[in-house]
Amino acid sequence: MRSVELLYFLYLAGFLFASIFQFRASSSEFKRFVNVVSLIVVVLFFSILISFRPLDAGNDTSRYASTFDQLIDFLSAHSVGEDYFGNTELGFWPFSYLIKMMGFDSSGFIFVIGCLSLSLIIMYSVLISREGNREFSIILFSLLGSYIVVYLGNHVRASLAIPLVFIMFCWVGSQRRLATMSGIIALLFHFSSIFAFPFLILRNKLNRSFWIAYILAMYLLSKFVLGVVLIVSPYLPFLGKKIELYFLFNKVAEFDSIFSLTNFKILSLLVGMIFVLKSNTIWARLSFYLYGLILALSIVPQVSERIFPFLMFVLPVALYDGLKLHFDNSMVALIMFLVFSLNLALVFSAESARYTLALVGL
Repeated sequence: MRSVELLYFLYLAGFLFASIFQFRASSSEFKRFVNVVSLIVVVLFFSILISFRPLDAGNDTSRYASTFDQLIDFLSAHSVGEDYFGNTELGFWPFSYLIKMMGFDSSGFIFVIGCLSLSLIIMYSVLISREGNREFSIILFSLLGSYIVVYLGNHVRASLAIPLVFIMFCWVGSQRRLATMSGIIALLFHFSSIFAFPFLILRNKLNRSFWIAYILAMYLLSKFVLGVVLIVSPYLPFLGKKIELYFLFNKVAEFDSIFSLTNFKILSLLVGMIFVLKSNTIWARLSFYLYGLILALSIVPQVSERIFPFLMFVLPVALYDGLKLHFDNSMVALIMFLVFSLNLALVFSAESARYTLALVGL
């Protein structure tokens, strides 16, 4: 069986098992059994997807591996990473050197980062399920049934930073110190994390009319983004190289417009569903905020596309909450299974995803 078929069959079997039995569990012990089985399936899925693929798959992984090989000590790790890889975040390469000190080579480094990323996603799923009486296994499978699998496979720094951002949002109301620490670490690993922080100011905006106006305003703002960046860039020296690369020098993306991307159309459909379902939880509002941000940055597709995985992390939760307002548990599980199973099929059938993850088949 080819790798993509094996992965998709494993995902379908695990998600279908969780969808059938999670809500029908007659005891907490059986529900715990369903969660454990789901977790085993997800770990196996992730292992096949990430751990056994070649280091030359995709565009960035080989560069991470070669830069890792150049690390010689903790203090110089940041400058080595900046010279060889090009990123300026302060935390990632010193952290990577700690992994190297444990005896891991470049292949082991990618494996360890993958394990840490999956652990953070599982932690986020646990926090989300406890916070709003959501089913852990449904949330976990839904998260992996999106383009997140591509980011986990190739965007190494982001695969750690993005789940840390959403763990921060889980803690912000009850564990302020942990939330602050999570947010700082995320920013030290990937500067794109900063895009999520302004939502901390807007998270209590409950009026749906506000979010309609916000999305429209952000779309209109896209026409002026380059001008705004030119004005504020002198005050953001720590982001200077990123601003030059993506905004001022107009780095060429693999696509000319986000509006032509299938992934953007899927995200738009899901955001529309959440709005129609009249979900007004913090996670629904966060999805509206991120979608507006994608529109505002659409004039620079390479930057706008960086927000996609953030939105993918919140959509399963927001959709789950919206469905719970209108349907019983069995129907919620069925709809979540259908939506994200179909979404993963579209991801695995995309040529770019197969190239990035070195998948064979379809």
